[in-house]
Order: sequence, then C-alpha cells, then structure tokens
Amino acid sequence: MKITITNNTKLKDIKSIFHKEFDGLKIDFFVDKNMDGNYTADEKLSDFETKFKDIAVIKNDGEIVINELSLVKEIEDAFLLKFGIIAQVFRKRGNAWLMTTETDNYSFADLNKMANETAQASHTSDIIDAQDSGIWNKLFLNRFLPLLLNKCRINVNFI
Repeated sequence: MKITITNNTKLKDIKSIFHKEFDGLKIDFFVDKNMDGNYTADEKLSDFETKFKDIAVIKNDGEIVINELSLVKEIEDAFLLKFGIIAQVFRKRGNAWLMTTETDNYSFADLNKMANETAQASHTSDIIDAQDSGIWNKLFLNRFLPLLLNKCRINVNFI
C-alpha cells in the first residue's frame, strides 16, 4: 500500500486507507504541544479533517509505503522523518485499542493477524493510556527525539 501525502491530505484519508488494508489496526497522530516528550489525550489529533499542512513540521509532499512485511517502528519513524509528525499504531483487542510500543518490531501482517485472532479475547472498553506507564516519554527520548534532531541537523548537548 502506498499512501501519498500532500499538504492538503487530511488525517481521515490516511486513517481510512490504513484501516482498509489492516482492519485490526489503526493509526493515530500526535502533536507534542509543549515539547516535553509526554503525549497526553489532548495532544492526540482528534479532528480528522485536519490537513497535513496545518500540523506537519516538515512541509514536504511524499509517500509512505507500507506492506505486510513492514515493521511498525519503520512506518512510525517514516512519518516523523518525512513530515515531522508523530504517528502511533494501535492494535485492536476486543473493544480496546492497545498502543503497539511493545510490538513495534512486529510486521504489519503479524500484528494484524494477532489483532484479528484476539478480537473476541477482551471485553474491556478502555483504551490503554501509555502516559500512565511512562512509555511515551521513553519512546520520545529513545527513538523520536534522536531521529528528529538528526533530520533537522540540530546538535543538542544534555547537561
């Protein structure tokens, strides 16, 4: 699957294309409003009519190619490197959407299969909030921040 992104592409278009290909998965986008590396529910982009030009740090047109063998982390990293957008894949489990931070090394085929196999396994309606466990902070500091700094060629010395 190839997702072509222009400045006028809407989040709903990407989410729709993605979900049609991988029915047990979804993709969400975040903006770190206060640049602290911690993503909260209010930083999740919920207006799916939003256009990329309104949120992208890097304002380029481009493509994201996802196939069944692509790893989740590769695609999340591609959104960040090409557009400066924080993307996160979620896996369906019963009525809940689980953040895939622990399974980012899985292929989309494996993760989608896992989601479909466990679709009836859970009856909870709660969405797992990674903020509570500090996963977002670790994810930002260990993976997204170095990628973004490298892409922007910014040198930062931590004291």
